[in-house]
Amino acid sequence: MHSGSKAQIRIVVITDQKEAANPLREILNADLDTAVIDLIEIVDNSAPLETQDCPDLFIVRIIGLSADGFKWVGKLRAGHPHVPIILISRGEEIISAEKALRLGANGYIGLDSEATSVLAATRCVLVGDRYASNQYSQWLIRRAALGRSASISHLLSDLSRQERRVFECIGEGQSNRSIAECIGIHAKTVATYRSRIKIKLGINDGQILAEIATEWKHAEGTKA
Repeated sequence: MHSGSKAQIRIVVITDQKEAANPLREILNADLDTAVIDLIEIVDNSAPLETQDCPDLFIVRIIGLSADGFKWVGKLRAGHPHVPIILISRGEEIISAEKALRLGANGYIGLDSEATSVLAATRCVLVGDRYASNQYSQWLIRRAALGRSASISHLLSDLSRQERRVFECIGEGQSNRSIAECIGIHAKTVATYRSRIKIKLGINDGQILAEIATEWKHAEGTKA
């Protein structure tokens, strides 16, 4: 490295598929500011972690069934409380990202967006921010900012009474026309309320709103 150049970031990638993780190492090594110092292949959750130095970042890339990426996040967080962690895995992204953040990960990347997101995620977590690379990211980041125990109900406190009624109807699977008839307002007004709700919850997709509302409605139903 030339004198005066930036110090390289030391990264340890923990994976259950070493060959499949090689492209990830190449992406990181191609960036002038980063260099993977170790790529460790593990076979299960009990495998010991062998690395000579404490890195600047852990990337956990667990794809198979023999090991659990979430358990590795918890294991690393307990042993290295101040080192950022990014988890890369497959699965339902809103559930996986939320679980990873609650366990102490600083970032979550879905497997499908690994190649396009890993550099942005690395830069993000190294400056102390959280990162989620999927369409739920804005909602998840806002919830994380409120605290790991934040719930959908906490976020709903920002909604007006009428917006809350619309949200509940969305959770029941009702269309705009059905909601309008139920509440006694125009269908265009329902669409306006939907837009306001998305802004207040920090999301930008109607399908995500429907899924969140359905999840909340189901949770409320189980409490009854």
